[in-house]
Amino acid sequence: MPYHSHYHRKRSYHRSYSGGGYRPRRHRGRLRVGRLLLLILIFAAVIAGIVFGIMFLTKTGVFSTEDVARSADGSQSVSSFEPAYASAPADAAPAAADSTQPTAFGLSFEIEQDGNTVSSAVRAKDILFPSANDYSLLSGIALANGNNYRSAKSFGALSERAGSLETAWHEKTTSSSLQPLIVEWEADLRQMMELYPEKQNKDGLVEVLSLQDDGTLAFQDLSDGSPTRDALSLGSGSSFALDPRGYPLLYAGGGTEDPSIRIYSLLSGELLYRYDSQTDTFSPADTEKGFSCSPLVSADADTLVWAGNNGVLYTFVLNSDFDRAAGTVSVNPDSPVKYRYSISSGAENESYSITGLCAWRGYAFVTDSGGYLQCIDLNTMNPVYIQYLNGACAAAPLLEEEADGIYLYIGTSASNAAASLYKIKGLSGEIIWQREFSCGEAGGVLSTPVPGYGSLDGAVLCTVSHADGSYSAVYSLADDTGEIKWEYQTGLAASDSPVPIYTPDGAAAVFLSAEGRAVLLDNSGTLLDSLDVPESTGAPAAVFGSTAVFGGTGILLG
Repeated sequence: MPYHSHYHRKRSYHRSYSGGGYRPRRHRGRLRVGRLLLLILIFAAVIAGIVFGIMFLTKTGVFSTEDVARSADGSQSVSSFEPAYASAPADAAPAAADSTQPTAFGLSFEIEQDGNTVSSAVRAKDILFPSANDYSLLSGIALANGNNYRSAKSFGALSERAGSLETAWHEKTTSSSLQPLIVEWEADLRQMMELYPEKQNKDGLVEVLSLQDDGTLAFQDLSDGSPTRDALSLGSGSSFALDPRGYPLLYAGGGTEDPSIRIYSLLSGELLYRYDSQTDTFSPADTEKGFSCSPLVSADADTLVWAGNNGVLYTFVLNSDFDRAAGTVSVNPDSPVKYRYSISSGAENESYSITGLCAWRGYAFVTDSGGYLQCIDLNTMNPVYIQYLNGACAAAPLLEEEADGIYLYIGTSASNAAASLYKIKGLSGEIIWQREFSCGEAGGVLSTPVPGYGSLDGAVLCTVSHADGSYSAVYSLADDTGEIKWEYQTGLAASDSPVPIYTPDGAAAVFLSAEGRAVLLDNSGTLLDSLDVPESTGAPAAVFGSTAVFGGTGILLG
């Protein structure tokens, strides 16, 4: 009876909702709809999380499509731009044309090896320079114009297209007229060096090396300009470079007061080797002294190549050793192999100061104060060809390698109120074109031209000092014809070539250092921005990532 009474009440319960009131089946249907909406919202949130996660990873690293340069210790450095380089045929080698035969110019030469005059040098290891993009293992600018082709004044790329300039830091210095070097050291090397503790332990430290007018080498943090270690006293200095193999070695060339070659340890600052050219009886240009050309190092041959203002081309087997585990570095150079020359001019033989040096494979290309270009086989030290240019050469040639050969771009100083930029066939020395510029007697193309890549592709850029007898001008020339694509009159005193800078996809801008000012142009030569730089004398600039350095000032390219 109680059971039936309970059952009856249940039935009565259901019947009580069978009329026109609230129906429980509809209640359960709405619950299902609510749960479905909740599941949809959860699923949408998961999908959104995945999408935003992929976008984040794509932008910042794991799936990044940006080319990001990283140092050997894995720390992120700067974005990079890699132009498409071509290679000349493997069997290509320079050879004189009829018009560039050494005998046609009355060239005579001598070679000295082991203190003896020889007809041809003999080497235990052949000198063979790599292509420009393989010259240096360092992350940064290791020497004037970046590599053995003298084709890079910047390292890395801008994160976005540059349109403005901003002072990042300024140090009251008396910077010399030399381009600063900028390098990011690997973590283990920082620990070996006598850096200040806070800099030694700073991940991703990028160090700026600037030679001062008083002969000291200053070391600064690229991020804020603060010192990274004690300055190194070099005395008289006219060129310097780092070892491209990543060895902690500094090569410093003395000026007229101390015309010597010196090699320093960057671990301790110790002078490891000194060669005094002042006592070199082999020197033909006795009145010219110093080493204004930035040196080159042939890594595989362990050989230093350096051209002197005394008219001698020197090559030293370094016998270098860098024990990374022990934290030691040493050099013990052999007696140098030397090349000197003279050119007959009427009844007299003339010798000149060598002012420029670049290298390709086993060949050096040197320019001099007499206006001559020579190609020299570095393994025999014999001249291959010679060419005369209408005006003294003040800087190294730019070398460009193409699928059909190599080409040289060389500027000259003013002669008869005009200077020129030449394009030369690097395999024969023959002139392809000559572009002449009007300029004052103290002016000319006084620095190495620079190639254009990306949106500047097909151009070579140069600065003409005292253009039309007054201030400087920047020119972009078609590299195939020498025709002027655009020009920018600076209204300022400047002699150094501009610095092309790029985004990772090759969008280019042009940075120029001038006396008292920095200038930023777009790839058509239109002014984007300018910035006053106190105490700047128009010293050459170098760019690392989005920071330019010159005249003791760091400038952000934004």
